[in-house]
Amino acid sequence: MRTFNIYKAQGYTEKEPVENTTISIVQEVPEMRDLKEAGQIYEKEGAMLAEALRASLPGGTIDALLRELLISRASLLRVPMFEK
Repeated sequence: MRTFNIYKAQGYTEKEPVENTTISIVQEVPEMRDLKEAGQIYEKEGAMLAEALRASLPGGTIDALLRELLISRASLLRVPMFEK
């Protein structure tokens, strides 16, 4: 199992510290034949992951993560999805 140690955000006050967060990625996606069901699972898990990261990471780390994710998907943005 790979482990990554990432800095968490600072709390606004000592009374409101940022919780430590663990994200566990251990199960493979089950085989699904229904695209709607698959989409719902991806939407739900994407929203949960985004919320966990927003609540835990410094803004600069989130910005850098978004940059890396967009760069890794840039080819999708260059290829037209529909004919004009």
